[in-house]
Amino acid sequence: MEDANGVAAAFLSVQDNQAPAGGTVLAFPQSGTAMNTEFGFVAESWADADPPLSYRFTVQVKGPEGQPVQLQDFSPLPEYKGTLPGGLEGQGGAVIVAVEVRDSFGAVSKPKTIQVISQWPKLESEAEATAATGALLGNAEAALKAGGPEAAMSIVSGACQQLTNFKDKQQRRRLLSANGCVGGGGAAATGAAAQRAVQRESMLNVTASAATSVPVSTTLVAGVAATAAQVLSDPCEASASARLAGPHLITFTIYSCSLT
Repeated sequence: MEDANGVAAAFLSVQDNQAPAGGTVLAFPQSGTAMNTEFGFVAESWADADPPLSYRFTVQVKGPEGQPVQLQDFSPLPEYKGTLPGGLEGQGGAVIVAVEVRDSFGAVSKPKTIQVISQWPKLESEAEATAATGALLGNAEAALKAGGPEAAMSIVSGACQQLTNFKDKQQRRRLLSANGCVGGGGAAATGAAAQRAVQRESMLNVTASAATSVPVSTTLVAGVAATAAQVLSDPCEASASARLAGPHLITFTIYSCSLT
């Protein structure tokens, strides 16, 4: 700046906010049974000039179609404990868990990943598969009551994936025909399929209740949409009520996100 009194200058140095770095993620144990073994993951040695730090954990089935699914949103806890979905047989049951770390100004680290083995249990019969689904649904409801909405949604998603894995190993149309489902769909399901249709309605109810207890974000919307799609993925077991509730749940979650 220049005026009658002379020339003056001022300089300001601005430093970019760097994302947290230098850390890793550890897993205990290294292998287990999907939706049964409790895995533990710990983020260690992350450094940043702008604490406090928060941590988010995601899981992804190893393979070309695997997509990251949130296990735990950003929180001060540098660890996650819980069950995991199963990996693909062709990948040896491998799943990839990642941690992202965020500083107080919002800078987020690149994901740090670790691979573990999570194999689906061997379900020998349709009755066993139905009972296993009921047990997982009970776990989801218990997690919700205990104040773990994200855990509840993760368990519901895992229950759906376990059923899909079981049916992929069966002669699917013969299985559905034995239950009187072919041609009738969820509205006319009988036998074990009728039980699972009721279970899927409960899954949507748990997901809807859990979603209202999680901070609204695009990550939540994606998670709810994916879970609803999994619940409704089997036309034999998707009742008329579930077919209405699923899209409504997604729409409501998107609307809630638009208000934030």
